[in-house]
Amino acid sequence: MITIVGLGAGDITQISFSAVEKLKSKLPIYMRTSKHPVIEKLNVEFESFDSYYEKYEKFEDVYYKIAKKIVDMGEKQDIIYAVPGHPRVAESTVAIIEDMAKEKGVELEVIASMSFIDAMYNYLAFDPSEGFRLLDAFRIRKRDLDCDSNIIITQVYDRFIASNTKIKLMEYYDDEQEIYIVRSAGIKDLEYKKKIELWDLDRAENEFDHLTSLFIPKSGKKKFNSIIDLEEKVFNENIDEIKSYEELVNKMEEIVLKLKSSIKEDDIETMIEMLGELVLQILECSKCGFEEGYFDFDEICDLVFESKSCKNMEL
Repeated sequence: MITIVGLGAGDITQISFSAVEKLKSKLPIYMRTSKHPVIEKLNVEFESFDSYYEKYEKFEDVYYKIAKKIVDMGEKQDIIYAVPGHPRVAESTVAIIEDMAKEKGVELEVIASMSFIDAMYNYLAFDPSEGFRLLDAFRIRKRDLDCDSNIIITQVYDRFIASNTKIKLMEYYDDEQEIYIVRSAGIKDLEYKKKIELWDLDRAENEFDHLTSLFIPKSGKKKFNSIIDLEEKVFNENIDEIKSYEELVNKMEEIVLKLKSSIKEDDIETMIEMLGELVLQILECSKCGFEEGYFDFDEICDLVFESKSCKNMEL
């Protein structure tokens, strides 16, 4: 049997009574990492997987190897696997262990403690019910960002990661977007937060460690409008006269001629304008199809995605 124990956000008051009691048992204890402030206060013997972080280049490999080792040992004897925070919050190894244990018929128990997310709510004084997203610095995608939600980004361990994260965020937010560097949230006398603008994130004076996260408060502002914004604008327009397909196609033909001319003359500004007009006409066509009950823009996108030309693309 494998018992997975959460160690809390970092302060001894945040680890649950059940977790402490389990750790006091005579079972072998394995820590994902020894770099957690509460460990020295527990006074327990353990082995850590810190060496795995130096042995393997990718975090995915580290997590897989740790999970495999834990499950292999759990097949032979009862063990405890301890992780920072709450086992089910931003803890990749736990999900892998659960899948492996299920395949091998190894019994699993999870004992929760306070997560660092709870500590962040309290320290930053925001209500997650107002809109909240938790993202991993190594897996940020533009489509995961949302200016109408508070966002916490974990695993900002060092300046290199902070720099890569900044580049990703600048695809969505303005360079002056207000963000916070947060370290050791929930740990008395160590809590730290600093408000900066996004462009300033990887400056030399900013410090990062294994307990550092970023907080981006919701602002309602982003660098560019998206196809979704444009679709909503088109579909929400109240126009008495619905355009016909013929009118829309004729307009497209005019736009394509101007587009060909702009490409020939290397007129980038006009090219962008004409491409935008073409997208607008496609959305108008999808609105016409929606009004008549035939199709909408989602069906167009789905058909394109399933088309042979799209399937041959490397996504």
